[in-house]
Order: sequence, then structure tokens, then C-alpha cells
Amino acid sequence: MTSTVMRSWLLILLGLAATAAVWFLLPVQDWLQAFGAWTAGLGPLGPVAFAALFILATLLVIPGTPLTIAGALAFGWWSLPIVLAAATIGSVLAFFAARSVLRQRVERVIARRPAMVATMEAVGDGGWQLLTLMRVSPFVPFNAQNYILGLTRVRMRDFLVSTLLGMIPGTILCVYLGVIGRTAADSAAHWIPLGLGLAATLAAVAVTRRRVQAKLAARGLHPAPRASRAPGPPAPGPPRPEGRWLRPGQTCWRIEQAHRVAVLHDGAAYFAAARSAMLAARHSVLLIGWSFDPRLRLAPDGSHAPEGETLADLLQSLRACRPDLAIHLLIWDMPWPLSAGRDLTPAAVRALLGPGITYRVDATLPFGACQHQKILVVDDAMAFCGGGDFEANRWDTPAHRDGDPRRRLPNGEAYPPRHDIMMAVDGPAAAALGDLARQRWLDATGERLTPPPARDGTPWPASVTPLLRDMSVALSRTRPAGRKRVALQENAALYAAAIRGAARVIYLENQYLTSPLIGDALMERLGEAEGPEIIIVVAERSPNAFDRLTMDSARRGLIHKLRAADRHDRLRILAPHTPEGRPILVHSKVGIFDDRLVRVGSTNLNNRSLGYDSECDLALEVLPAEDAPLLRSAILRLRDGLLAHHSGCPRDIFEEAVRRRGSLRAVLDDPALVAPRRLCPVVPSPRGALARVVESWHLGDPASVRDAWRPWRRTGALDQVRRGEHPAEAPATQASGAAAGVS
Repeated sequence: MTSTVMRSWLLILLGLAATAAVWFLLPVQDWLQAFGAWTAGLGPLGPVAFAALFILATLLVIPGTPLTIAGALAFGWWSLPIVLAAATIGSVLAFFAARSVLRQRVERVIARRPAMVATMEAVGDGGWQLLTLMRVSPFVPFNAQNYILGLTRVRMRDFLVSTLLGMIPGTILCVYLGVIGRTAADSAAHWIPLGLGLAATLAAVAVTRRRVQAKLAARGLHPAPRASRAPGPPAPGPPRPEGRWLRPGQTCWRIEQAHRVAVLHDGAAYFAAARSAMLAARHSVLLIGWSFDPRLRLAPDGSHAPEGETLADLLQSLRACRPDLAIHLLIWDMPWPLSAGRDLTPAAVRALLGPGITYRVDATLPFGACQHQKILVVDDAMAFCGGGDFEANRWDTPAHRDGDPRRRLPNGEAYPPRHDIMMAVDGPAAAALGDLARQRWLDATGERLTPPPARDGTPWPASVTPLLRDMSVALSRTRPAGRKRVALQENAALYAAAIRGAARVIYLENQYLTSPLIGDALMERLGEAEGPEIIIVVAERSPNAFDRLTMDSARRGLIHKLRAADRHDRLRILAPHTPEGRPILVHSKVGIFDDRLVRVGSTNLNNRSLGYDSECDLALEVLPAEDAPLLRSAILRLRDGLLAHHSGCPRDIFEEAVRRRGSLRAVLDDPALVAPRRLCPVVPSPRGALARVVESWHLGDPASVRDAWRPWRRTGALDQVRRGEHPAEAPATQASGAAAGVS
């Protein structure tokens, strides 16, 4: 007999001895008889009161064995269904409380038991059969499991089945003991066999649970006995991605060559470059967008266009000068209530554009999904992709001046400062964006557009300075499943690979920050002793009430988790402000990982952008083995230039400080370099009950067609995404519908 087995039997014998001592030295018999008399005095309400007491004990994590025996003394075998029903109700309430209103408190309580939580998560991933074994095991008290499992990815159905099956053996034994006690109540001598029966039952339960524990340990999902653990090196972390992060068919669709690549900072730069490129168009202008307003003034200051010229004016003049120029505009058919505050219907847009310009709306995505790609292609020779739409409130300059009179809607109303980023490419990469845009047009309209013929010269504006030349550029997509159409989640896969593989710095700019997939990946890196610095730039708050309720509620919870995981102080989550302290709306979708990968596109860091809406990002990668110091330097200059812009620090001074200190955190934490009122730490407001419910169920932020209108399926859908699987999609309804206010 091994020392481990001997120790286990010794613990069992000590437990039996303690049980016998309590039984004979304390007035347990009197307590049980008094409980029976109390319930009998309540009459028909006795079973109800007992059930309520059992539910309360379950929620308070009080062991249910004594109550079960007492209930059997009072009600006999009728206590069995009462106990099973009450314990199930209490378990479900605790499970849901841990997923919503008590999540943060439960996380704090179990933070010191990571091995326990890891075991529960692993068991939860194994289905209801393995979960049932854990429910029988004594490793974690049954009632405590209810709260811990609420934090894991266990599905409600599996939780219910395992809870009921796990309770039945012990409940029957305890009820049996109580029934024996009812017959022994008339004589004190008869309590002796009851006590012996209790001891025998405890011994049987202990042996049974020990065997269950051995089964779990054999599966690697239950801690082995202490004596069998041999000290050794810590478990290795997850393997880092080797080779390319950009892999066609996995993390991207295609990789094509671009003669020039430029990053355009804010709406003024994008609109100026787009206007110049369209003026140079010879064959076609193809626009795919989320929103569109032909009244947009491309140059409200008259710097590069006639003052007062609108987008409709520009397109009409192009058609007048070149009647053969094909202009196709495809915009999402925005549903009510998102369209309720808009004064332009599709018919009104067509009237403003005039004849010869084809304007169509895309209403073919699954119900509730957004057409969120933002692509402009000119002659398949130059293309733009990023976070910007031709919408009336998108123009701004990098200065983000307070009270800038040029930031005006068509009705004269002012709108707040806005930060956005677009990427421009030419050559085969631009033609690839043209292919993607034509496919989107075909899916939405059923009309197949012919690629334009090759042209002489280039529409690339002379005013746009390339960041890089002769680069391979990847196109990554998100697309929900539909009729005869599989889901695409290349953007999610690329984010996961880049976060997992970054060695020194992860830099993210984004409108939203709610995705558990992104959060889990970042928390894993934050837990590493030598992991990368993680810098995230977001807006202080969302601009509308719906996003503040849905996206900001979920963001608050994710930020709390990220900061709790930041044991080595490598995380900074910051919000930019104007020189006078006014919040700037961050609308960009940028990721820069070390000096290796840059991505710019339309993908937000929320569930729907990674699996439910249509998205497109451009990315370029410099492999570690490549001898390309100029390319690496350009990537770092882009990153540091963006942070210098947000912090209000001159770019050269910021770059020199980063080079000298070797740490972005050190520079960002220095108030002499970064004015606290310009780039402020995001401080999430307290979460109320409603916000916790929204966060728990990710309301307004579906991950796929499968869970879009069934939030109770969202946890399962997100689990599949974490495992790199596509959620099993239900047939998509080919109509647009109410969706979150992404932009």
C-alpha cells in the first residue's frame, strides 16, 4: 500500500471519528427532532419553507448534507424530489449570478486558486459526462462549483444535466439515512444504528468519491495527490507561431504585391487623396461602404478643392467629363432604428447623385449583420481600405482642433473630433481589392461587374508619400455564413496569431474593445513574466446611447479583467483628448506588432466584427529572418508617430525618448513627454446591474449567425471561435435587420 493510499484512508477514518464524536457528544438528535417539529407546525407550507431554506443554503455555499438528512426526517421520501428541485434551482441561480451581477466578486474570491479554476475550465470543455464526474468529486465543494462554473465556458444544458446527475447518488443516501431516523425517533437506543449507518454511508461516499477523483486524475483534469507530485520546471507556455503569420486560407485571403503603400492619417488626408485619385480615373470608380452622404464636403477649408464642393458635385463632374467612366456605389441598407435619425433615404441619395451614377444598397447579409467593409477602388490601379466612410461627420485633421468651424454637418451642426486611419495601395494589391469589391457587388445585387482594362499611368496622387515600396500586402476578411456561403474569420485568426507571436510590443487602436477572443489572448500574454508591452488606444466613451449601453458595458468588464491579469505592469489602455481636454472619438482599426506586422482595416475588436459582419483589413509582414532594416524602421516610425500624435508630443522627441529608454511604457508614463490631459488612462465607470447583464450575455454583439438572436448560445459560439472552429451556423435570413451601431 502506497503512502498516498494510506494517507487517504487515514483521512477517511479521522473523518468518521469526528462524525461519531459530533453525533454522540452534541444534541444532534434533539436538533433534528426540533427541525421536524418546526416543519410539521407549518402545515402545507412546510415543504415550501424547507425548499426556500435549501435554496438559500445553496446560494450561501452551505453544505447541503445536514439539511437533506433533516428534510428526510421531516418529510420522508418526499424530501427527495424537494431537495433535488431546490438544489437545482439554487445551483442555477448561483451559476447565473456568477455570469452576471457577481462575476467580479467571484473572480476576486477564486483568484488565489488558479489550479482549481483551471481544472474546472478543463472539465467544462469535456462535456456533461466529465462535468458530472467533477460534480461528484470532493475536490471542489458542490455549491462552490456553481459559482466557479459560472465563470467558465460551460453551456447551461451541460450544467443542468451534470448538476442533477451529480446530486442523485449522495441525495438518495442522505434521504435514506433520514428515513431510517424517522423510524428511530421513538427510542434513543434506535439512534445508535442511525449513527452507525451515517458513518458507513460516509465511508462509502468517501471511497466512491476517491475513485471518481482517480478517474479525473487519469484524464489529467484533476490534481494528483500531493505526495505523487514531483517538483519540476514550470509548464511551458503556448507555442509561438513559427514562420509567417500571414497564411492564405487561414489568416488571410490573398497576398499580392503593392508598388506603393501609404497610411493616411485622419479624414482630411483620406478625402484629399481619394479626390485626386478619382479625378485621375479612366475606367471605373467602385466604392463599398457602411454609410454614405453625397453632401460631404471633401475639403471644407478649400485647400485642395473648390470651397463648398460636395462629393455629389465631384462625381457628377467626373461623369460629365468622362461619360464612359463607370461609377458604382454599394452601401449597407441601414435598418431602423439606426436609420431613424438620418435624413437621407436611398431615393434621396440617388436624386442628389443624378443620372449615370449607380447607387445600390446591400440588404443581403444575415438579419442584423452589417456590411462594414470600407473600400474605394479606382481603375483597379489604386485602392483604399480602412475605417473611413464618405460620411458627413468624418472629416478632421490630425490637429483635432477644439471648436474647429470646418467640422460641420450639412445642417450646420458641429460634430466632435474624430481620429481615423486608411491604407492606400496600388498595383496587384489594388486589383485584389477590386476583385473583393466586385464579389461583394455580385453577392448584394446579383450583377457581375467586369474588371476594368489595364491603363497607362497611375491615379496615385503626387501629394501622397508612400510609407513602403514593393511590399507584399495581404487581404483578410470577415464574412458571416449565409445561403450557399461559408463563414470567413480570417481577421480573427490573424489577430490571434499576431498577439500570440509578438515578442516586444503589441499596439492596438480601435473603436471598440469587447471581444473575449482578443481579451483572452491579451491576458495570456500579460501573465508571462517576459511578455510584450501592450498599448491600447480607444475612445473615452462611445458617441451614442446604444453603443454606450452595449459596447461600453462589455468594454468595462474586459478592461477590469485585463488589468487584473497585468501582474507585471505592462498594460496601458489610453484615450486621446484635444489640447483643451475634449475627448477624441477613436474610429481607427489599427494593429502593429513589434517591427513585424501592420494591419489597417475596418475590423473592430468586438464579436460581430470578428465573425458576424463583413470586414476587410490590409496587412503587411516583415519576417524575422528578413534583412530589412528600412522596413522595420518604417513600421516603428508609424507606431511611434501615432502615439506621438495622440500624446501631443513632437514626433522626433517621442521617437528619441523611445529609442533611449527602450520602453513605450516608460515614455507614456512620463508627464514631461506625454501631457496627462492629452492621453489619459481609461478609467471604467462602475458597472451597474444592467451593464453586468449586457456584459455577461454580450447583448448587441453577436459572434455569428448561430447566436445572433439567441444570446443564450453566445457563450458556446465564442468557445468555438476560441478553439479555431467556425460556429455551426443556422441558415441565414437574407434580410438586413436591427444591429449594433458600428461604424
